[in-house]
Amino acid sequence: MKKLNMRPSKFNGFYKELADQLVSLHQIESSHDRLPPYDYVQLKKGIICAACHSLKTTVFERKLVCEVCGYQEDIDHAVLRTVEELKLLFPHKKITTVVVHEWCKVVESIKTIRRILMQNLRYIGKTKGSYYE
Repeated sequence: MKKLNMRPSKFNGFYKELADQLVSLHQIESSHDRLPPYDYVQLKKGIICAACHSLKTTVFERKLVCEVCGYQEDIDHAVLRTVEELKLLFPHKKITTVVVHEWCKVVESIKTIRRILMQNLRYIGKTKGSYYE
């Protein structure tokens, strides 16, 4: 290794052109970071199965059950996971009980949604415009 390091390299114009071309092709923004346009209304709502990512889920005895793969998840964890998805997709949308209830779709009880949010998130406000963080 020492012998190779001591050996001078032959640097010519080809390497300079190659380096310049590589620098010019460098992309700061990845194409994977760009998302297609979407809005809240056009997206299908429901809780996605954590195992197979299917939207065919139902609630049975405080568990979210996937109709495709049979995976079961505690409803509290499923709702909180879905709230994180909602925050990721719509960072400027306020997390309210009504929004989460509408987004989750399969959880019929708004009281269940409110309980889960109250136990796990910080409640901001005291009037009609209240939300969770």
